[in-house]
Amino acid sequence: MCDVIDEESVKEAVRLTAEHFGKIDILINSAGINIRGAIENLSVKDFNAVQQVNVTGSWLACREVVPIMKKEWLWKNYKHRLNAFCYSHPRTYTLCNQ
Repeated sequence: MCDVIDEESVKEAVRLTAEHFGKIDILINSAGINIRGAIENLSVKDFNAVQQVNVTGSWLACREVVPIMKKEWLWKNYKHRLNAFCYSHPRTYTLCNQ
């Protein structure tokens, strides 16, 4: 189990996964929450909770997994496809070419 808004929990989950399987080929960020209701009734606390899980949680997972994936042949063999995507989407170019 991993609490996606807890940095140490994400690090540990990724470490254990890589240790158990020997590599990580794919990451699917599927954790998410939704608080329904009129925007004028949404508290800052609720808004921040959604951001923490849906945005920060995904970012934390990516941040921990990408260095592992970069070591794998999969990253090296498919990086040219990623670059093609990045060139066509200028805002993502810097992120993809780190």
